[in-house]
Amino acid sequence: MVRNTNFTVAVGNLCNHMEVSYTSKGTAIGSFSIAVNDIEKKDDDYVSTVSFFSVKLFGKIVETLQPYLKKGVKVCVTGKLKQNRWERDGKKFSAIEIRAEQIELLSSVKTDGQKGQNAEQGEDVPPVEDAEGYMPAPDGEKIPF
Repeated sequence: MVRNTNFTVAVGNLCNHMEVSYTSKGTAIGSFSIAVNDIEKKDDDYVSTVSFFSVKLFGKIVETLQPYLKKGVKVCVTGKLKQNRWERDGKKFSAIEIRAEQIELLSSVKTDGQKGQNAEQGEDVPPVEDAEGYMPAPDGEKIPF
């Protein structure tokens, strides 16, 4: 019997600070987006592309990581893909998010306006453009969950 597998790893920079909300039972939910850069070969040239992914994190780890998950910080997110579906005005929409199970910080976070450092090369962490408008929702609206 073949088993289905749902496992993903993505390394990228946060597009925004993590937003924290709580369920009615008090469980913390952290939401943020990451930008993942890639290089693709098109004809004889190499072209840089970027993909944006929504990430959700649940539980006590949200409050622990909140001071560190800031815009521009490089992270490795391990988790499962979750497809959310909704309907609006008779049209069906869907979006895929990463349900994080583990997050590894790959750059340091400085306070008081100082830049963080890339943990691998010791380089400054470049700013990441805001992912607003890249979400697959109609008319630039945010995904309703």
